[in-house]
Amino acid sequence: MTPLSTVLAMRNLGALLVDAEPSEARSLYAVALAQLEAHELDPAIRPGLANALGYALICLGDLPAAREALGRAERDAVAHRRMRIVLYARSTARSRTSSRAAPSTRGRRWPTSSEPPLPPTCRTWPRGRACGSPGSTSGRER
Repeated sequence: MTPLSTVLAMRNLGALLVDAEPSEARSLYAVALAQLEAHELDPAIRPGLANALGYALICLGDLPAAREALGRAERDAVAHRRMRIVLYARSTARSRTSSRAAPSTRGRRWPTSSEPPLPPTCRTWPRGRACGSPGSTSGRER
């Protein structure tokens, strides 16, 4: 396997494990980010990995580290013109790391009625598919 294939495999495995085993997912994302840097691979992959790492940290209840990871994801995404990742990072940070959020969201994927609604710019949580208005099929990630 090439270094890039290894990074992508770790990202995919982390996405599979994030709700059931967030500590494993966090480790996979951290190693994938380290491999990305060590092998000087495509930096456009970094924002998505940082966003996924932020979500894993939220699932673990580590909100300060999640805010940092999501902020890094947003900054990297802006730098690489990855606007979907910018929206994901903002949406995740605002809806899950606020003072009103539960300390751990392990196993929970959708906001409850007591939580603030997601921004109207992107109705996704956390890696939802449709951006725009509810039910919209425009901007779907494949």
